[in-house]
Amino acid sequence: MELTEAQTRSQRIALALKLAWPVILENLLVSTVSMADTAMVGALGSQATSAVALTASPTWVLNAMVMSANVGCSVLVARRVGAKDWEGARSGARQTLVLGILFGAAFCLIMELLSGRIPVWMGGEADVIPQAVSYLRIVALGYPTYYMGLILGGAIRGAGDMSTPMRITALTNILNIIGNYFLIYPSRTLHLGDVSIPMWGAGLGVDGAAISTAVSTGLSGIILLVLLFRRKSGLYLRRGESYRLIGADMREVFYVGIPTAIERVTINLGQVFFIRIVSSLGTVQLAAHHLAVTAESISYNPGFGFASAGTTLVGQSLGAKNEKLAQSYGWITIWSSFCAAPSSLSLPGRSSGCLHRMRRWRPTAPWRCASWPSPSRFSAWRWPAPVCCAARGTPRSPSPSPSSACGSSG
Repeated sequence: MELTEAQTRSQRIALALKLAWPVILENLLVSTVSMADTAMVGALGSQATSAVALTASPTWVLNAMVMSANVGCSVLVARRVGAKDWEGARSGARQTLVLGILFGAAFCLIMELLSGRIPVWMGGEADVIPQAVSYLRIVALGYPTYYMGLILGGAIRGAGDMSTPMRITALTNILNIIGNYFLIYPSRTLHLGDVSIPMWGAGLGVDGAAISTAVSTGLSGIILLVLLFRRKSGLYLRRGESYRLIGADMREVFYVGIPTAIERVTINLGQVFFIRIVSSLGTVQLAAHHLAVTAESISYNPGFGFASAGTTLVGQSLGAKNEKLAQSYGWITIWSSFCAAPSSLSLPGRSSGCLHRMRRWRPTAPWRCASWPSPSRFSAWRWPAPVCCAARGTPRSPSPSPSSACGSSG
């Protein structure tokens, strides 16, 4: 359904839902993979989890600034698409590409220069800091193409295409999990009944998780760029066209982006100081807090989805010089997000219960895994007890499978 075809309120709600659900699904996938990622790193112990936790909140601050540019570029493209100015929209996409490369290169350099100090500023313990520094330095190498892809994704969503970023995110997150599996853990032998399968592993620990994250996130931007160059219609990129930043367009981007950046950076700086307080309590407490925050992130997904839909619909309506329609879509997305909130409130508890048990799960004998380097940590394909349970004492009996645990709130 086109924007101008949605004449009734029910049609507008349907259009808002059509645009919101791919973003909700994309963010749900990201949150789910993040939980699996945390569980895989958590199998190395509380120090490894804390090393990743120390790097999370500073990274959120960078992401907040990049997402502000994402919103500004989305509005720029949406208004031109609404005005049926596809050439102007493509010009905006080309400038978005340049802006994304500049942001990515700048933040990569900043993170490489400050990576040795950030874990110290965050109050990390001496035995955690080296792993956190190494993790930051490796992950930052993927920033140039990753942040380019994030900002380009805003331009694509502004044109009304929500499914392409979702599919790319799905692919790259699956690659991240596969990379974690082979890079974090050492070589081992899987026994499937009477069949033994040697499984290669690099055994890099936290560094392996960082490499997998850097490669998969960096690859997401490259894939998105290739798809835009291969498109034949709508929003696409071509070599030989002007990629020069235009002052009037950049003012429009930052007119929207700067207030968004101030809001999000303020929130994330508060989270940085909060993490700093939690880290002073100890490694185990920081690791437990990171697990809880990872589970909590699922509850935000409906809001993010309707925010993206609202940005696109309001932007295109204003581009079409229809302020009444823009107001209508604004209220529809606000109320839709409000109505979706109750259904997401129970998700953090359920997801934390799933994560809690997934890290303790021990499959039955036919799926046992041999040749782990440390029987107390990796033998019999056992996910160790979560650090929060380990701190209290002996954990409860493990659930028979992760799937049966996902329905419990823990």
